[in-house]
Amino acid sequence: MTPLVQAGLLDVSESEGIVILRFQGRSLLDPLDLEAVHPLVSEQLERPHPRVVLNFSQVESAASAMISKLFLLHRRIEASQGTLAFCQVGPFLGQIFALCQLPDTIRTYPDEATALK
Repeated sequence: MTPLVQAGLLDVSESEGIVILRFQGRSLLDPLDLEAVHPLVSEQLERPHPRVVLNFSQVESAASAMISKLFLLHRRIEASQGTLAFCQVGPFLGQIFALCQLPDTIRTYPDEATALK
């Protein structure tokens, strides 16, 4: 179990082969938080064509270092011929992602059900 899961800051589940990571904190300001997700994602990269959904429904803000980590995570999953999707991105966080052009490179969905289709 990663430190984020142990601390109750991340909920991990799987639905039809898609790993769902739900951040439970209001802000992602510490790059170490995303580093804690690394073992969970690395495990998925061993599968053929990994599919990962990050649910941001509880997140209101994120540091720029976190944005770059998310982009690198996307590239790594894509290199494994998998997909990374975001869902339930709030307005402020959505503006941050738009400024960083993340929506152009990572699919973003309004809700988790749509991201899982």
